[in-house]
Amino acid sequence: MNQDHDRIEGLERLARARAPERDLWPGIAARLQPRRRRSRYAMAQFALAASLVAGLAAVFSLSLTPGLAPDLGAEAAPLSHDTRAIVEANLSIVRQAERQIRDALEQDPDSANLRSLLASTENRQRALSALL
Repeated sequence: MNQDHDRIEGLERLARARAPERDLWPGIAARLQPRRRRSRYAMAQFALAASLVAGLAAVFSLSLTPGLAPDLGAEAAPLSHDTRAIVEANLSIVRQAERQIRDALEQDPDSANLRSLLASTENRQRALSALL
């Protein structure tokens, strides 16, 4: 490949160590988009969503496994060791999400969304506890 073909004429005559005539940073900084910080409320919502997905996945997978779905009309069969460990892990996640939502409610006690999330989390916690 011919290196001379890719050269830009006159480029070698430019001063490489030449400083700009003025400070360029204010113009650059003005064009940058400010980074949005995530609030504790947003992080609590994310944690809750993740824990609810994990909890729902565990409950859903239990309901698809023959013999593990809770039968309300009969005595519940004991869970296998592995299944019990999964339910307990999900229950722990849901409890942690509940604590985070309660912390967020201290920051924003009038939030209808947080109150709804708390009620949903409490229901999920009861459902998981009933499996144990």
